[in-house]
Amino acid sequence: MRRLIDRRLLKSLWLTVSLLAMLAIPSLHAQDKCDPEVTLTLANDEFNAGHFYGLEAILKPCLETNTFTKEQRVRAYQLLTQTYLILENPLAAEDSYLKLLEANPEYVSSPDRDPIDVVYLSKKFTATPIFSWFAHAAGNVTMPRVITDHNVTPGSRQQYSIRPRWALGGGIIWNYNDRLTAELGLDFVNTSYGYFQDKIFTDDNLTMTEDQLALHMPLSVKYTYIRKGLSPYAYAGLSGSALLSANQNFLVVDRTPGETADEGFAEQTTELDIDVAFRRDVINRAAHVGAGFRWKYKLDYLFVDVRYSFGLNNVVRQDRLIRDYAVVGSDEPTFAAGYVDDFFRLDQAMISVGYIKPLYKPRKLKRARSTRGVLKDVKEQDND
Repeated sequence: MRRLIDRRLLKSLWLTVSLLAMLAIPSLHAQDKCDPEVTLTLANDEFNAGHFYGLEAILKPCLETNTFTKEQRVRAYQLLTQTYLILENPLAAEDSYLKLLEANPEYVSSPDRDPIDVVYLSKKFTATPIFSWFAHAAGNVTMPRVITDHNVTPGSRQQYSIRPRWALGGGIIWNYNDRLTAELGLDFVNTSYGYFQDKIFTDDNLTMTEDQLALHMPLSVKYTYIRKGLSPYAYAGLSGSALLSANQNFLVVDRTPGETADEGFAEQTTELDIDVAFRRDVINRAAHVGAGFRWKYKLDYLFVDVRYSFGLNNVVRQDRLIRDYAVVGSDEPTFAAGYVDDFFRLDQAMISVGYIKPLYKPRKLKRARSTRGVLKDVKEQDND
């Protein structure tokens, strides 16, 4: 009988323990789940009540599962940073502030929002990107700047004209600080210009266009005036270019007067397409200045930019100005149209629209930034 009672007692105890375990498992599982709003409200209440030791355990499930939004992660790491400073755990406070910057690289501590010890701590850190990359599309116009005129028909009239073309490119930016940067680009540029000459051989005229493809590598130093909204900037630099192709198209109008004034002119047109890359320097140099403005798009930037380049060298090869008539024959424009290249430099105006992607890198500074501005802000608040 006694054994039977003991067995019943053990069985009842086992059922009770099993039931309690079954009830406890959902409760424990619920604690592992994260409700962002509820968690942050609870963490704020605990912090305001001075219960600092349990904050990490409250916030940990949401932080580890990336359930928080960016703003919620910033607020969570703000609480943790303040908590560790209060608990005199500077290493944990620094780690939390770094994670705050990873959540929002452009976060700036301010006495208006943060305790003064957090503001002082923030001076040890930065998230300013060391490097950024950019891409842009552009329209351009090119104008020859004549060094030596080679007009072979005295009295004729010559005129250059611009022809809009395009460019695509990108590059890398090295950020010395928030305002001063150095930029190295690589652009694929299509350029063109026009040329007209009349009164050739008395009555003839010609129209010529030259199209070029080249790779440009501009190096610039830029200064940006940081503002909310649009931030204007200006820059200057040098560039080198490698010519990929150059082609000229000629339309020659041969006008022969009639025997009498009433007969007017008989016109005959000739069109020539000539590869003139062999007459151009492959490597050319230019200096440029530019200005523009950028505006923030999330953590990146959009920009509009205007640049003017001044050619620094004659682009025409003097040793190949005119080819041998015996080899080329009548397709040589010198003989067919009375045309010889002037010696000239190429200037260019370009307008670009583009995108900048900063490569943010939150890190601790070797030397903390000055805290004079912090003291000034605190004094101004006290006076208010």
